[in-house]
Amino acid sequence: MDRRIQVAARTHVGFIRKNNEDSSLIIDGSTGDYDTDRLGRMFVIADGMGGHAAGEIASRIACEGLRTYYRMEEADAAKTEPSPESAMQKLESVIRETNARVYRNARENRARLGMGTTLSVLLLLKHAAIIGHVGDSRIYLFRNRRLLRLTIDHTRVQAMVDQGYLTAEEAARHPQRHILLEAVGTAESLENVFTRNEPVQEEDAFLLCSDGLTDMLLDSRIEQLLIENPDPGDACNRLLEEALANGGIDNVTVIAVRV
Repeated sequence: MDRRIQVAARTHVGFIRKNNEDSSLIIDGSTGDYDTDRLGRMFVIADGMGGHAAGEIASRIACEGLRTYYRMEEADAAKTEPSPESAMQKLESVIRETNARVYRNARENRARLGMGTTLSVLLLLKHAAIIGHVGDSRIYLFRNRRLLRLTIDHTRVQAMVDQGYLTAEEAARHPQRHILLEAVGTAESLENVFTRNEPVQEEDAFLLCSDGLTDMLLDSRIEQLLIENPDPGDACNRLLEEALANGGIDNVTVIAVRV
């Protein structure tokens, strides 16, 4: 993978909500905080939930918790580049620790009881993309002008699709499509953390987004906008503009990465 990747990110509160409960984190080596050449570059989106600004707090705690991955790796005396398998295991461990951190924070602050967040993490190593994911934010791979969803939605409706009770088209319009079966911080431990190891090719691009985008745009439209806008900054601008033009009923956050 070429080390000179291109990254852009955009967020908007939308037209309905007063607060932006989305949070994001980009660790791409630009600040020099971590050895990203060895340990990889990390991109994170979290979409919080909970009243009294608790959703904002949950998503922020979750994003900051992912920094633990670098602290764990830098404490490794071997100082070698982690294998994709090792990185995936450590990423899952960090996500589980982050869940416990959000849960404890809610238990210690009554106004935050029940708060939680989605969490979608892309860790780019030299030749692999490592995915860690909980909830219904999404990570896509854009390769050869085709869009591939790399994550699964931890929702009741997606479970119904998997069991054959709904089609994907019916799921996209279902009134219960936002009911989560898994979220960071809502329980003491996570049952399911989705992980994936995807080989990276030259000219690959990745898109991370909250459901404020995917509720407003079909995957086919996202694909078309990425075809028309190969520059990550242009792509983020057009995706955000169209999500808002289609209603902007939720917070919208997007991160585009081209390798």
